[in-house]
Amino acid sequence: MQTINLSVKVQTNANVTPEQVAKALQRLIDAGLSDATDAAESGVGDVQFGELASDLNIHAPEVATVPRVLVVVSGGIADPLWEGDVEVEVFDRDNYQDDPSIGGVPAAFASLATPNDIPVEGDDEDDDIDPERYSDGGLYSALGTVS
Repeated sequence: MQTINLSVKVQTNANVTPEQVAKALQRLIDAGLSDATDAAESGVGDVQFGELASDLNIHAPEVATVPRVLVVVSGGIADPLWEGDVEVEVFDRDNYQDDPSIGGVPAAFASLATPNDIPVEGDDEDDDIDPERYSDGGLYSALGTVS
């Protein structure tokens, strides 16, 4: 059985909490699944969709939290700390400046790295990066994404 994670943005003018919206969304899901199951069983309506819907095991909506990454630098050592599902990559400009052969960050971080002149593994455009721009001796960049 495969697991698929989806994200749903909900906008409202109502003065409600995220938890109340999650409960309302669950009621909508339950009603839709009930209608779809009825269609599959009766053969009336969108039967194909009803059959697919009756095979879905949908978990209750959860209020999303913003992923957090804290990078602590002490004595030139970066120690990233994080909670939950997040990818963390720490790029050390000082070490890269001393030895560019250490390479860049994984390609998954390209959208964060490229605009900040951080090399990306497998990217031959690293020659465009100006290491002198970051020669303050203590700058570390932490990059993170939601998995």
